[in-house]
Amino acid sequence: MEKFIDYIELKNPEFTEILKDINNNFKIASQTSVDNIYKLYPKINEKFEILKYEGAEAQKAATNLDIEINILQEQIRSLTNERVEYIKKAEEDNSVLVERIVSLEKLVQKNIEKEEQNRYY
Repeated sequence: MEKFIDYIELKNPEFTEILKDINNNFKIASQTSVDNIYKLYPKINEKFEILKYEGAEAQKAATNLDIEINILQEQIRSLTNERVEYIKKAEEDNSVLVERIVSLEKLVQKNIEKEEQNRYY
């Protein structure tokens, strides 16, 4: 750019001053941008490290939740199986009790019939 400005200076000195000002402004803006990036880099790096740590912690928490979910699912399966067994046992007990009641009713009925027969004899 410097050579171009030197060349233009010979041809048009007024325009050369404008170009020099623009070039200087670009240099200043460029250096300011570089300085800002160097100032911001530690903050950006720090934020990145914080986010990386939080991401790792979130992953651990998600893994622990998955483990807890699996444990709870297994407990639900186990309790469901227990419930089914209790229902079967209750049905069997109920069936036995119904059979005993029917048997007792028959026995009572026979005793009543015998007593009635004994009264008449």
